[in-house]
Amino acid sequence: MIQKMSKLRLVGQRTILPNVLDTIYRFGKMHIEKVTYPTIDMQSNRSFALNEMTLSDEELREFAELENLSERVTELIRELSRIPEVQRKMATLSVEEEVGSAGIFAQKNVDQLRAVVNKIEEQKDDLYSRKLKMDEESSQMLGFGKLVETFASLMEDAHDIASLEIVGFMVDKNKRGAIDLLKEKLHHEIADEYEIFTSNLDRRSIACIIAANRDRMTKVRGIFSAEGIQELSLPDEYADKSLKEILGLLQEKKGDLPKERKDVESEINVLGLKNINRLKKLKIQIQDRIAYFGEVPKFAETKFTFIMHGWLPTDDLVEFKRVISEAYQTAVIVEEEDIVHEDKKNVPVTLQNRAYVRPFETIMGFFEPPAYGTIDPTCFLAIFFPIIFGMILGDIFYGLLLLAPAVWLWRSKKFNKVLNDVGFIFMICACSTILFGLLYGEVLGNLGHLFGLTPVVDREHGIKASLVMAVGFGFVHILLSFVLRGVTAYREHNKINKHVTESIGFILLILSVAGLGLSGAGIISKSLMNPILILLVVSIGMIIATGGLIAAIEIPGTLGNILSYARIMAIGLSSVILAVVANKIAKTMPNVAVGVGLAFLLHTINFALGIFGPTIHGLRLHVVESFQKFAKFEGRTYQPFKRGGK
Repeated sequence: MIQKMSKLRLVGQRTILPNVLDTIYRFGKMHIEKVTYPTIDMQSNRSFALNEMTLSDEELREFAELENLSERVTELIRELSRIPEVQRKMATLSVEEEVGSAGIFAQKNVDQLRAVVNKIEEQKDDLYSRKLKMDEESSQMLGFGKLVETFASLMEDAHDIASLEIVGFMVDKNKRGAIDLLKEKLHHEIADEYEIFTSNLDRRSIACIIAANRDRMTKVRGIFSAEGIQELSLPDEYADKSLKEILGLLQEKKGDLPKERKDVESEINVLGLKNINRLKKLKIQIQDRIAYFGEVPKFAETKFTFIMHGWLPTDDLVEFKRVISEAYQTAVIVEEEDIVHEDKKNVPVTLQNRAYVRPFETIMGFFEPPAYGTIDPTCFLAIFFPIIFGMILGDIFYGLLLLAPAVWLWRSKKFNKVLNDVGFIFMICACSTILFGLLYGEVLGNLGHLFGLTPVVDREHGIKASLVMAVGFGFVHILLSFVLRGVTAYREHNKINKHVTESIGFILLILSVAGLGLSGAGIISKSLMNPILILLVVSIGMIIATGGLIAAIEIPGTLGNILSYARIMAIGLSSVILAVVANKIAKTMPNVAVGVGLAFLLHTINFALGIFGPTIHGLRLHVVESFQKFAKFEGRTYQPFKRGGK
């Protein structure tokens, strides 16, 4: 049902507005509305002139700074959340842990917030920079150090390595000829005054190293430049070092790098675990302050007072007045205003349903809220959607198969509320499927007879009975839709009007058409045929007289809507036939294992279609055939001023 709302006006001292707004934010149920009073230009006394409240230049600068900080904090949270240790031990932050006793709007130091963000960013950037540098060094050592280690002993035997300088590069194995070409160039430029060593680095690359006296290395690098060869660069700490010194540094680095990298990763983990919740808290604090700035332009003010308009669920009005009174005594006055007809289109809508109906609000969330004062269709959906689902699927085994995962999805804390609600809905649908399975006597199709089940309605052979049941349900469903349409029309005007009369005409039309069908089938006495025909004519007259040509056009559309419920029979029959075919295949195949395998496959497909089909068509019969008759999705969304609200 749609919760009753109260229209409020708050008037208080201008100086305590931040504290009042803080109290409202904590209470978390008031939908703040923009004050629409015209500006009053009191030339005689400007102290009492009523104006739209605006942000000062200082507040505008703070607002811009806070938005920037919010983006930076969001990015920090995203980056730290990727840290494996943080992902494993991700802690959640409850609202209760966030809000202290101090006002969240009254006192905020943006400089302090910025300092905290700057410090965490600097620590993060430093650690990630060190880690990146180590990754680069590891890559360089892979390409350069491996060769140095491989050929170090050979080079020591051949030369006084203290006077040598080395350069390295890598070549794709598919371009091995480039090494021979380089040797020719080197021989031409520096004869035999160099050593070149090669080794397979991996499956795709050959690593090469050239050692030569330092005075020859300029020509070697000139050849590299001319041939477009990319030299393996070394960190700055290896610059101007002899080969012997480089060998020592590489050996030392090889042992130190893993430990250093592990230490940096440990520091990153500590940074993430220490600050992830702190940043979440910081983000909420920043958003709290931004929320305040966002609401300020909705208020009106004089030199000494503020005026605030809003909406509150009527059930919370007494408690809200008590909270404001205890906090501010006579400094803030809460007035309840009358809701006039012009206000109704602006009343924010919030739903308040019982535990069984509440999960179905998730489905209704795909639509705009129903208009205030009309009927909430959620309860209607919660009653009839599971019935349609069960009528279509209607198999005990399929129902049990759906029930287990549905209960798990509903009860599991691993999922969010939306998925919990979906689990509950399918749990109810599974129970409905089992009940209709008993009515149809179906267990995996026609195997129900093995368990001694006698169908009340045999869908496989009694197509006529299934069709009558489906269309009969359509009559009831559409009839109730027009009843609700009449109730809505009466509520809007608080009296019987032409819209109510038109709805009564459609109700009589449906009853008379149903009566003609029952009389023709011999279910009721044929002597009632004439009174029913008279009722039919009267109903058509009422519809045309009150609704005109448009209502007359709706008559065949309404009858077509009712007949469209035959899809319940058709889709259900296709499910039964597929199940029966699967069973016959298992029975007639020469190879039992193959037959059972094919039957299992067909039943799996049938089960999947049996979830998808009833869901789509059950929703369609509500949205297209039923809701259009009485539901008005024209309401405003209720957005209470609270954390996660506006």
